[in-house]
Amino acid sequence: MASNSTDNFKHQEGDIWEIGGEVRINGGTITANGVQASSISDPTGGATIDAEARSAINDIIDALQGAGILGS
Repeated sequence: MASNSTDNFKHQEGDIWEIGGEVRINGGTITANGVQASSISDPTGGATIDAEARSAINDIIDALQGAGILGS
């Protein structure tokens, strides 16, 4: 099935790459062992609300979703 390979990277079909048998990149989605990471909820609750930290965490979640690392 692999058309090009080295010790750690195997190019499969089209834009699918397998790295060490653990991570696959297929278009804009990254999976590990065939499963994309679940989405992470925006931060809520707590006794102390840090708006700047919550904003930064939301930006990180958005970036991970945009890169296809997390599901949306």
